[in-house]
Amino acid sequence: MTGRRIIWIIGGYIGIMFLALVLFYLLPIGNYSKDKMSEEEISHYYNEAFGLYDALKAGKLDSRYDKYRKEMKSYPFYEDQLKIISNGRNFGTNIYVEVKETNNHTVDVIQYQQKMIINSMDVDVSEKFDSLKVVLEGKQLGLLSPEQKKITFAIFDKDFTVTQFTGEKLFDKGFDVIGGNDFIYLRIPPNVQLIYDKDNVNLQFVNK
Repeated sequence: MTGRRIIWIIGGYIGIMFLALVLFYLLPIGNYSKDKMSEEEISHYYNEAFGLYDALKAGKLDSRYDKYRKEMKSYPFYEDQLKIISNGRNFGTNIYVEVKETNNHTVDVIQYQQKMIINSMDVDVSEKFDSLKVVLEGKQLGLLSPEQKKITFAIFDKDFTVTQFTGEKLFDKGFDVIGGNDFIYLRIPPNVQLIYDKDNVNLQFVNK
């Protein structure tokens, strides 16, 4: 192979790498940098997530976690039974029940939702998904999962010019979704009996 041909090959390779670099910066990356969380933000979120869980489990509604509150409603209720139903996909929903000291003929429903984070990317995708729907009609409190959604991410990693020498695989990373859990806090009159499927509904009383 002549020296002139080697120069053409090297020059062509450099030209291809330069063109790839230009195309990379022209790609529509979107809001990835805006949604990406720093290590400090993630650490702070973990502390808040555990704090919210502990507070609800103890029967306390701490204002520090109002940022995770999605709904807060009071329903008139004059029945002696309340049936909790689920569409079968709410295994991550925890329900905490506080029995009121006096009967004011209302059922209070407070709904919280944690952030949903893609662990390997440190990206908060909470706003891309709808929340659990909680509806009280008659004697039934329904927990209805929203419609499933599909989201697509473009991931940029070490390029071929690096991995061809290090031996790393281009597609060797998995994705774990953490958080995104729903919490329901109920206040019910003392005369109301709860009816629910223990295999499908995670429920515990906080003051009983």
